[in-house]
Amino acid sequence: NYLEFAFIYVLLGAALQFENVALRVASNLVLVLACGALMYMDGARLGESETALGEIALMREESGKQVSKADLANCYHLLKGLFIFAVGAALPLLVTGGIHMDGFMDSCDALASCQPREKRLEILKDTHVVAFAVIGCAGYLLLAAGLLSEASAKAGPMLAACFIASRSLSAWALAAFPSARPNGMLDGFARTANRRLVTLSSGAYLLACAAVWLVCGGLAGLICIVAAAACTLYYRRMTDRLFGGVTGDLAGWFIQVTELALIAAVVLGGML
Repeated sequence: NYLEFAFIYVLLGAALQFENVALRVASNLVLVLACGALMYMDGARLGESETALGEIALMREESGKQVSKADLANCYHLLKGLFIFAVGAALPLLVTGGIHMDGFMDSCDALASCQPREKRLEILKDTHVVAFAVIGCAGYLLLAAGLLSEASAKAGPMLAACFIASRSLSAWALAAFPSARPNGMLDGFARTANRRLVTLSSGAYLLACAAVWLVCGGLAGLICIVAAAACTLYYRRMTDRLFGGVTGDLAGWFIQVTELALIAAVVLGGML
């Protein structure tokens, strides 16, 4: 079912290519919210059904009655949960081709090197993978899977907003923050982009995400907004101090870190 939703989103997104920026942003927002709502309703329905079947099977076993293998297969169990969490952690990598995680891993190497600014920038361009990158990637995926394992079905729309918000913040930072490399790839994008339109479209997505967080999560939604602001402020301070500005790899690091921080805010905030 999720593949069907993704196919519908991509198909409609390709069909609705408006010249007007406002229409393009509005159509994408409607598609994201609609697909998110459908996925949420479908996931909640399946989750409640499998949990209820599991409770019935447990009651039958405790009363001494036999439960067939076919009935047990329809119940929720740990392996199903582990598979879902693993897919949830890996799905952003599959969708983006790992480009943001690649930047995250390169940035982990540079940050852990404790070298001067020029050397850190050289490390970002190095294609070799060293221990810090592997440790960072493994730790990230484990944390993401662990957090998703604690998320409830009702948190679906809030989690979807986390992925949108992290990318919207990165797009805004591209237009607003100084570049570390005057002739780098990120600087090329920044120079050719219409900064006003990028700011407006990113702001529209961020406002929509904030609305979803507040409506669906209340206090947890407010924590998400604070977490997003904190990640952005830290990103600006860290890149200015250690690298002299932002790069493509650091933008990938920012997306991944913000994404994880927002997922943590949704899950942990929902426990309050």
